[in-house]
Amino acid sequence: MSSPSIILYDIPDKSNSFWSPNTVKARYVLNFKGLPFKTEWLEYPSIADFYKKNNIAHTETTPDGAPHYTLPLIFDGPNNKYVSGSDQIAAYLDTTYPDTPKAFPGNIEGLSRAYITATVSAIGAIYTLVLPKTTPYLNPVSAEYFVATKPPSRADPENAKELWASVKAGFTKLAGWTSPKDTFVLGEKPSFPDFFVGSILFWTKKSFGKDSEEWKDIESWDGGRWAKLLKALEKYE
Repeated sequence: MSSPSIILYDIPDKSNSFWSPNTVKARYVLNFKGLPFKTEWLEYPSIADFYKKNNIAHTETTPDGAPHYTLPLIFDGPNNKYVSGSDQIAAYLDTTYPDTPKAFPGNIEGLSRAYITATVSAIGAIYTLVLPKTTPYLNPVSAEYFVATKPPSRADPENAKELWASVKAGFTKLAGWTSPKDTFVLGEKPSFPDFFVGSILFWTKKSFGKDSEEWKDIESWDGGRWAKLLKALEKYE
């Protein structure tokens, strides 16, 4: 297979590195497939203008029905095509590059979406905990946008203790959905549900810090299962 020229559009932190759980999912998929790509950085306020300038169709809408311009976004050079949304990108790459490992093997895309919905229901409180820890490492222009558009990012929640208990119980629920001897949902190889959970773990570790009490606690949950998953996905970062 010839090397495709793919661009992944991502949001930088202050060190020009990646952090967003949404774009990390796409990064996992591209590296899992072995598809060469390069990263181009867009700060939050520039994303909508980039979509409009390049006539890119949005794949999400706001609650009031307005276009919601988001990353990740890829440009697949050989096919002259933009694709946005981590799950849409994964499905597109599965179809367009059939000789690469599948993010949705065995037509599990529908089941994968159901798993992700259930995962968000189980551990969704983690977003409220991590959002306030994200702003400090963003560049000022994106930090300002982040705080303005994501109200939970403005301050640590007052009920953090209760939220952490909810998150821990949620992860234990997730652990019960698969065999304890398996690192990945489908066994030996990762798939999109693993990339989804891994991206949240990656973001949480980066936001609190690898030596933080919060991350050390997560590493101990469910017999170290989640630390093991994140470690197994490192090769795809």
